[in-house]
Amino acid sequence: MVKDIVDYSLDNFLNLIIDLLVSMGYGGGRKQTQTNLKIIDNKKIIVEGVINEDILGFRKIYLQARQSRDMISKIEVEDFIKKLNDCNAENGVFITTSDFENKKYNEIKNIRLINGVELINLISEYGT
Repeated sequence: MVKDIVDYSLDNFLNLIIDLLVSMGYGGGRKQTQTNLKIIDNKKIIVEGVINEDILGFRKIYLQARQSRDMISKIEVEDFIKKLNDCNAENGVFITTSDFENKKYNEIKNIRLINGVELINLISEYGT
């Protein structure tokens, strides 16, 4: 199933991420989540934005989702952490259809790394 997601069009991948987040209760609804998430790199297929952690928008999450067959490097995760700090979000979620070279960042309290296997599990659990 990860193979299928890697082959999604840009719009289908963006919609998958939006639908998953909304079904999990994040983003403040589909319309608001769709407004806050954008495709920032057409070649690497990167979706990025700041979404609401709760329906009222009291807490913010910096999200980045990558549609990729390549492993996410330590440097890419460190860049993600810098962007998280720059946008003043309390928490960060980094989703990839592949995997992370270094999973030690999951030990950081306010960061969550989701690889392709976990992404499929979340899609199955939340019916996206």
